[in-house]
Formats: sequence, structure tokens, C-alpha cells
Amino acid sequence: MVQLHYFGNEALLERDKTAFLCSHRAPTEIFPALKRWLDTLRTDDCVVCGCLSGFEKWVIQQCIERQIPLIIVLAERLPDTIEEIAVKLQGIQLSSMMGAGKLLIASVNDDSNENAASQKNAELRNRWMLNISKTVVVGYAQAGGRLETQIIGVRNVLRLLPAEEPVLSAEEDFKRGWAIYHYLSEHVLNMPSHEIRAKLLAFLQMKLPTPSPLHSAILFFVTKEHQHIGTEFNFPAFFEMWGPQNLREEDWERHKSKRGTYYDAIAEKALHLLELAPKEFQKVELTRRLAAEALKHYPNNSHYRELCGN
Repeated sequence: MVQLHYFGNEALLERDKTAFLCSHRAPTEIFPALKRWLDTLRTDDCVVCGCLSGFEKWVIQQCIERQIPLIIVLAERLPDTIEEIAVKLQGIQLSSMMGAGKLLIASVNDDSNENAASQKNAELRNRWMLNISKTVVVGYAQAGGRLETQIIGVRNVLRLLPAEEPVLSAEEDFKRGWAIYHYLSEHVLNMPSHEIRAKLLAFLQMKLPTPSPLHSAILFFVTKEHQHIGTEFNFPAFFEMWGPQNLREEDWERHKSKRGTYYDAIAEKALHLLELAPKEFQKVELTRRLAAEALKHYPNNSHYRELCGN
């Protein structure tokens, strides 16, 4: 879980919040749409914003000028004084907002040695912002970028540019699928289970050529990290949507460890999860079909024969 460090009005954390996120390299064309969105805000709204890019700093400046409650989230350790934040924001004055109880400065990074933002901490910051906010406004998410991957599967996202989800080619969608896999693999240990499930669902909804190494990679991730996906995760339903027909011969190959023992193949791990699923999730016929396929690859396995009903 994220440990939050902050100073200011902590009561803002209890408000309904709108997060503003934007890729660092965003085109200037977002300004008209950004201004239109800011014009819809009222003084009883609450905006959550980082302070790395020029667009974020401009949003902060506009919120301060209009006295809109604001949570500024850092991707580096929390400075000791508000003056240090003002320097980071290139002289934006924060004292009036702080005095009026309309400002909270927060950091999700507790490493006292990290005085500068890193990509890892920026992603951790973004994830926290996404999870605490009722609505998410994205100024611009670069296609195939880290932010675009982060917002996959997130509800209540308003894109200012483009106004609608981009129409991706098959090649771009394939890259997007790999981006989901790498993102999940890198962040699984500090992601809430509902976010993992949302990204897996987004993957399942993609129209991708099958079978493919990407499908095998996603199944490998799920079978390896299923304990982090939560007790609400219905693996049999996931596997049925993933498509048992997408199993490749490589997914039935066992791999030898350095000690000389063999690891179960990816397909075997999937079979074990089908078998061990909670009773309300179980799909008996699907389990039997996969066990029958497993028996073709490992004909001497008595347990697979038993699962087949033989």
C-alpha cells in the first residue's frame, strides 16, 4: 500500500476529486480544450494535479487564481517547507491557498534520498491519483506511452485531446497489449487488485490475432501472479474469455530448473487454477477439456486422467 506524506488541509482527501494527468510531451493544441474544462470548475470542486510538466503547472496556476481547492502531488520526497514547493512551481504563490484551507501538498515517495522525480515515482504518483479520484481528466496521452497504458481500464476518463478513444491499427493494438503486459509485470507488487483486473479485462476486449506469444505472456502473468489479483478474480471466466484455443504448443512445454527439476508448463498452471477455483467459479466441463489436452502431452499423469473422468 502507498504511504502518503503531506502537509496542508488533509480534509481535502475526503472530497470528491478530479485528477488532471497529461503526457509530458503534449501538443499545444490541448490549450483550448484545457481552458474549456477549467472554465467548468467551481470553487467547491477539488483538483488533484502533479507538478512536473508545464501543462500541470499551468493548471495549478489557474486553480490558485480562481481559489479552486487543490491537491498537488509530488513524484519526489516531500520538501520541508512550502517555499521549496513554490520554487519548484517557478514562483507560484501558495500561501493564500494554504491559509484558506484549500491546498494540500502530498507525496507518495518516502525515500528521503530521492530529491528528484523518477519515472517509477511518477507512475506511482499517477496511480495514486487515479485511485483516489472520482473523475480523471487527461489532457493528452501519447499513444503507446506509459500514461496511456496507466489509464487503460480506468473508468470516468475524459480525454481532452482527442475527445474520443483513438482508433488503433492492428499493429498499434498489438503494441498496446504488450504495453499492458510489461506494465503489469513491472508494477504488480504495488498495484491494487482491482486495477490489475481492469487492465486484464481491457486486454481481453482487444481484437488481436490469435494465438500469439502475447496471449501466452498474459496467461503466464496471470498464472504466476494470481495471488496478487485478489480473491474476487474469477480465473475460469478469465480463461474462457482468454480462449483455451489460444494455447500454443510452447505453452505445454515444461522448463528445467537449475536444480534439475521441472516447472509445470503454463497450460498446466492454468489447469491447476481451474481445478482449485472456488466452487462458485468452477467450470467443470472446461476443466475436463483442458485435462484431456494435458493428458495428450503427459499421458502418464494419473491426476490428469482422473480429472478427465477416466
